[in-house]
Amino acid sequence: RKVIDAVHDFGRLIPEVESAAVGMSDGLNGPYSDTSYDLCFVLTFADEAARQRYNDHPVHQRAAKEVFLPLSEKLLFYRFIGQ
Repeated sequence: RKVIDAVHDFGRLIPEVESAAVGMSDGLNGPYSDTSYDLCFVLTFADEAARQRYNDHPVHQRAAKEVFLPLSEKLLFYRFIGQ
């Protein structure tokens, strides 16, 4: 619950975050499905400069230290530019 709340805080409290979605794996296995994770979130930014400002924002820094790192066994980041 702490991770979910932190992601919602990103969307509410960090101006650079255009949208924030978070949820749990649906557990449905298939040839192209990855269900090896417990929780996933997607954040969108206007550009790379906005993402960098998000990284440095105190709300993100605090969540990283107090929530994400202590509660996570593994973190994966997929960064891409929307087309």
